[in-house]
Amino acid sequence: MVSFNILGDCVSRDILNPLGGGVKVLQYHAFSSPISLFSPKGMIDIQLADFIGKNETISAFTKRCTMCDFNKSMLDFVFKKKSDYFILDILDARLKLMKQNEHIFTKNIFMQLDDFPHHLGLNKYEELNPFTDISEEQWEDSIDKLTEHIQRHYSPAQIIIPLHYGVKEYIKDSVLKKFVLWRKDYTNAFNPLVKKLFKRIINNLDGCHVIEFPDNVVADADHKWGLSPLHYNKIYYEYAAEAVKVILRSLSDHEEKGELEKLKSVCSERFEMLHTKEELNALKRKLTSCNSALEFAKAHAFD
Repeated sequence: MVSFNILGDCVSRDILNPLGGGVKVLQYHAFSSPISLFSPKGMIDIQLADFIGKNETISAFTKRCTMCDFNKSMLDFVFKKKSDYFILDILDARLKLMKQNEHIFTKNIFMQLDDFPHHLGLNKYEELNPFTDISEEQWEDSIDKLTEHIQRHYSPAQIIIPLHYGVKEYIKDSVLKKFVLWRKDYTNAFNPLVKKLFKRIINNLDGCHVIEFPDNVVADADHKWGLSPLHYNKIYYEYAAEAVKVILRSLSDHEEKGELEKLKSVCSERFEMLHTKEELNALKRKLTSCNSALEFAKAHAFD
């Protein structure tokens, strides 16, 4: 049994699912921007009991992550138990932030401000846009602090970075579709940011394991977490799980790199074939529709 701690979004958690019972996740924290991770504490802490009587559809996991982020206990939680490997991604950098004085917390996409206890006075907080209100120096400082903190607990050989980004197309009912404009604009905003942050993380954690993002990846409307540019077709998760298996074999750097490159190439080809298949299906449906219209016209033709 190989154990993992995870700091990142659902993708970094879900890539372990295809591995089944051979792996165990000890600690997993999500919904924290790097900017929020090292913010000072506020004047008041949240307790889980504060959410009683609030929106009961919000999961216990979401409430716990929100509480840890607000109280600045997320790093203590993640590193509370020692695992064999540590998985890190930086996609929560895309989330908005709330700030009052020096206290900053991440605005969880699954919680409205009304879902928080009223005594926190969140109406006095300022909302920050991660793409326009955070300077490059602030991002770099937060990444440097994060990677320094991680290295107190793990060597680079124990750290796995699954690179992933927002995609612009998805499969629905065997049809390849494009995301609506506002989703594409949002993806175009956060992809360059997380790409830059990933690069700094990998430079700081020299020797860590990197799972590259394949080409041609598409999302899936039937994903268990719903439709999103970060909720991919199952081909991606199968690929990433196989990449984790390669990493767990403790190969030489050269051998590991070669194996991971092969996996990425195969995955990219599978997605390219999926694109081609769905494009052909679309042409077939169009041709069938045209033939039906033609037959109808012939059947109702007048001399």
